[in-house]
Formats: sequence, C-alpha cells, structure tokens
Amino acid sequence: MPTLFLHGGAPKTGTSYIQVVLAQQAERLAEAGLLYPAGHLFEAARRGSVTSGNGVEMANYINPNLPHRIADKSAFAATFARHLDEADGRDLVYSNEALRFPDNERSRHIVDVATGRGYVPVYIYLVRELAGFALSVYSQLVKRHRETRTFAEFAAGWSPPYAAVIAESEAMFGAGNVQVHNYDAHRDRLADLFVRDIFGLPLTLPAKPMVINRSLGAKELAMMRVVNSLCRSTPRAAAFVSDAITSVDGGDTPLGISPRVAQSLSRHQDEVEFVNARIRGPAIRLVGATADGEEAGLTPVETAMAATLARLVMRTMSAEERPG
Repeated sequence: MPTLFLHGGAPKTGTSYIQVVLAQQAERLAEAGLLYPAGHLFEAARRGSVTSGNGVEMANYINPNLPHRIADKSAFAATFARHLDEADGRDLVYSNEALRFPDNERSRHIVDVATGRGYVPVYIYLVRELAGFALSVYSQLVKRHRETRTFAEFAAGWSPPYAAVIAESEAMFGAGNVQVHNYDAHRDRLADLFVRDIFGLPLTLPAKPMVINRSLGAKELAMMRVVNSLCRSTPRAAAFVSDAITSVDGGDTPLGISPRVAQSLSRHQDEVEFVNARIRGPAIRLVGATADGEEAGLTPVETAMAATLARLVMRTMSAEERPG
C-alpha cells in the first residue's frame, strides 16, 4: 500500500532545510516513486529560501486560525483529493511545522480521504535535546518576534510541545504510524534520514552546503535585544537588522547553557522520558552540553552602536514612507 508521509517538524529541527531539498529534488523523487506536490511558495523553496513547506495549505485547512495568508482555507480538501488521484499509487509527502492532527472533523477528513484511496498515513516528527531546542526557539523569537527577554528569563516560562504533538498523532494514526527521530543524531545527514531511512528510496541526493535560517550567536542575541527594545513600533526595522545579521556567516560564539537555565529546564524531565520511550534510534537528553554558559553582555560602546543602528534604520524607513 502507498504511504502518505506527513512531516510536522518539530520547529528548529532542520524543517526548512528538508523542505528546500524536497522542492529542489522533486523531479528525481517523483521518478523514484515519491511525490512532493507543489504548494505554497514552492518556487521560492527551490531557490533555497525559507518557506512554510508544501504542507501549509493542509495545516491551514485543519486549523484555519493559523496566520498564513491563504484566501480560501477550505479549498485544500479538493486539492488534496486531486493530489491523491494524480499520484497514481505513488507515495506522497507534505511538510509544514504547523502540521498537527487534533481530533477534529478536518483532521479525520484528511485521514479518511487518504485511507479511502488505499494510503497509509505516517506522521514524521523530529525532536532534539531540550536545551538546544529551547535556545533555537528563543533565537527565532529574537530574530522575528522582537523578543527582549534574556534566554534565562525565556526558559523559566517555556514548555516544549513534544509530548502533546506525539500523543495527539498517536491517537489519530496509531502508535505504529508515528515516527519520532532524534534530530541531533542525524543533523549531518538529514537528507539521507528522510530519503533513505524514512521514505525507503535508494537515492543519494547531491550534498549542497546550505545554511538556512541560522540561529544567532551570543553577542548577536544581545545586540538584537537592544534593537528590538527600540523598534517595538517599527517591526520592519527590527526584521531588517536581523536579516542583515543572518545574511552573513555566523562568526559569533554560540550562547551556552547556564546553570540557571539547566535548572529551569529540569522540570521537563518527564517530557524527555516520554519522548525516549517512542524514539527510533538514540535518545534525546535534557541538556547535552555542560551547563556552564552565561548570557553574553554588551559593552557600553556596543550597546550604543546597536542603538544607533536601530535608530538609523527606523529613520530611513520612516523617510521612505513619507509621501512625496
């Protein structure tokens, strides 16, 4: 029976990279028997840009409250049926970080349409060391959502989604059709993990060095917190600075895990054990590295430079928006 692969993340586990690889190699994969249907921003993904993957329409069909700008979120029902019919018995894969399957009518509709055409739905979910995951989520918030808290302050109130997503997926698909993999154990061979191990295709895809959506280093995070605090009313300015920083290779020292952060995260040990009872391959850990890192601070000169940069960008953007 053909398989419907549903890749739901988790966030910060190379999802954007996988989506780029699948889009760029769609023709080869189709020849080998796996379809990655063209979807939202497909051509941008082929060019190596960060996108939401081809599963964004499915995710928004299941949960119309997601913020993606899709004119008719119910239209995917017909699109999905067409994809299955045109697949002619080949496997399919959809990928999006928001692709979850709560027990609701639209989730069940996706499953019923697939199984009614002879497909076996398999949910794919990658997890990673909790401290590293928390740090990557935090970095993304600083980059894209004007976060101003320190990492320690963020970690004190953060909770991982792993157990909830996995339990929800097992209820929808059955435990045997939910694959949980350790991102940290495969981060240097993600394409092979998906293509060879998960999809079962005897392909070796061209290895293209790609750094997609990289995390910020310690000093970069500290600088962006200053920028974010000044750009609260001008989100475009903060995004402009963040994009400029991440457009160059990171030479900054990664932010470490402090004892304070490690202590905050220790309350999630049960979550780690829940995941490890289901994972295929090496287990994940709560904190992988020695908990001896500290938040990086800025010197007064560096703080002044970050503030000056933020004000210059805001002033330039305000001037561009004035009429005439």
